[in-house]
Amino acid sequence: MPGPEGALPLQCSLGMTALEPHIFASTDLPYPMLGAYFTTMVKDLARRADEALYEAKRGGRNRLRRGATLSWAIPMPVSAPEASTA
Repeated sequence: MPGPEGALPLQCSLGMTALEPHIFASTDLPYPMLGAYFTTMVKDLARRADEALYEAKRGGRNRLRRGATLSWAIPMPVSAPEASTA
C-alpha cells in the first residue's frame, strides 16, 4: 500500500460466512414475526464469521476462512400466552 515514505506492508486475515437464500411461501411464515427471530439470525451470522476470522488468524497471515453457511429456519408460530387460573 503506498504511503508518504514509500510502500507500507499490509496484511489481512478475514473471516466470512453466508446466509443461504430461501424464499418462504406466505403460508410458511407465522404472523406476527418477532424481531427476536431476526436478531438471533444476525447474531448467529456474526458468531460464525468471528469464528472463521480467528481460524484465519491461527492459520497465518493473509488468510480468508469461510464459516459454516447459515440456512433460514422457518420461525415457529407465536402462540398466545396461556391464561392463568387463579
